Amino acid sequence: MKKILLLAKDIGFAKKISSIIDRNRYILMEDSGSSQNIFSFCLNIGADVILIHSSFLGNYTIFDQLLFTKRFQIIFLSSKNETGFLYSIMNNPRFYLLNDLKYYCINEIIELMLRDIDFISSLEAERDRYKDAVEEEKWIKKAKVMLLKKGYTEAEAYKFILKKSMDERITKKIAAKKIIEEEGV
Repeated sequence: MKKILLLAKDIGFAKKISSIIDRNRYILMEDSGSSQNIFSFCLNIGADVILIHSSFLGNYTIFDQLLFTKRFQIIFLSSKNETGFLYSIMNNPRFYLLNDLKYYCINEIIELMLRDIDFISSLEAERDRYKDAVEEEKWIKKAKVMLLKKGYTEAEAYKFILKKSMDERITKKIAAKKIIEEEGV
């Protein structure tokens, strides 16, 4: 189950949110400001989504700090028009500004955010795999060029890199780097 952290000093509002959070899907944890360092508290509690009510905040720097970690989805609940203060983070997919009078749809918003973040995370992971593949290909190509200069054919050079990686139980990228290092370039 996903963990939801509610940060609100307005006890009435906290009770409203607490009454509508779907306890079958989410574990709700609450804090009314007793923690000295909110950033550290949020990191240690391990919440997936942080609901922050405007009654809780003195300043908005906490949003930047929490969003920078890429660990949390944040829903800021406020009845004030505070978009000016939040302009720099409004387009962050991990942030959602919700009028606190519309709190009744919080379960759906949490579900959408988590789904979207899962999708974004999978895209980021796929991008990282492609980046690694391109990086590996770059090193293999450099090593093949060195081996071609030593008289290997392209097929022989690739087989040499492949054999080295299998013999030493390392990736082809590391094998290619070793070949380059051994040749002194």
